[in-house]
Amino acid sequence: MKKFFVIFLAGLLLVFLCACNNDIAIEGTAENAETTAHTTEVTTAPIIVDFSQRFDELFDYGDFEVSIYDGYASVGYYGDATSVTIPAEIRGYKVIAVRGFGVGVNNITNIELPDTITTIRDEAFCNCKALTSITIPDSVVVIEEDAFRGCRSLTNITIPDSVTIIESNAFRDCTSLTDVKLSNNLSTIEYATFRDCTSLENVDFSGGVETIGDSAFENCTSLASIVLSKSTTTIAEHAFENCTSLKSVKFSDSVTTIGLEAFSNCTSLENVELSNGVTTIGRNSFTNCPSLKWIKIPDSVTTIGDVISGAFDNDIVTFKCKAGSYAEEYAKNNNIKYEIYK
Repeated sequence: MKKFFVIFLAGLLLVFLCACNNDIAIEGTAENAETTAHTTEVTTAPIIVDFSQRFDELFDYGDFEVSIYDGYASVGYYGDATSVTIPAEIRGYKVIAVRGFGVGVNNITNIELPDTITTIRDEAFCNCKALTSITIPDSVVVIEEDAFRGCRSLTNITIPDSVTIIESNAFRDCTSLTDVKLSNNLSTIEYATFRDCTSLENVDFSGGVETIGDSAFENCTSLASIVLSKSTTTIAEHAFENCTSLKSVKFSDSVTTIGLEAFSNCTSLENVELSNGVTTIGRNSFTNCPSLKWIKIPDSVTTIGDVISGAFDNDIVTFKCKAGSYAEEYAKNNNIKYEIYK
């Protein structure tokens, strides 16, 4: 009997130890799961929704109008406050986009965006004429067309490296904007993105911009100098037309194409450093640039202008070019003064 009792106690102890081990294993598994979940959350891609589709739900939340797409919120504002803070969540819906502001736009001086925002939608802050301050969080990936157009009191903007797309006219007619820091991951400055920003003096092109689109900086009459990114390959039509304060432009070796009238009517332009990679100088690229007295044309250039017109003020400019180059032949055929360099 005594032996049976000892065996019984030993059995109970064994069962107890197994149960403890199972608990430990379960806890360990749970901890691992939490760690895995946490890691997944950190590496999750930004949430981008197709806003061209019809919303699933629409409701008012105080002065906000909220539309729901695929379980996420896009928010507009229709109040008359001077300072507006966009919430990160409304009724359990994560706010990932901000869209057009309504009747009170002329009163708003400051807007605070949450770090849940991935898209600043088309015309989101268009004609917020009193807006002086906004910080774009580094969660934003897309700034759609006309997003800040006509924000005439906005003086500077930093576009974080999270931004990969800025659509046309996004900052057009921001007439007080003086400084712009571009995202290092932005490959294209689209049509008229900064057109008519008449106070713009400094643009940091040090990132990865490959294409400066049509009329991107047209009529930026305060822009004095440009040093292009090492990634830039194309300067499109009218890109810097009528930049009347522009005095110098330095091209990186990656630039191959200068589009039609890209620097036309840059009346203060004195110094242009073309790189050895340039092959095409488009029609009227540098016409009506009376301060441009000479320009060094690299022997990589194979096209200047077209059958309709040339690219320079032929009676003012002097080419510096290599003997036997396309530029020398072009100068001879178009009565342009030229000097040979070795």
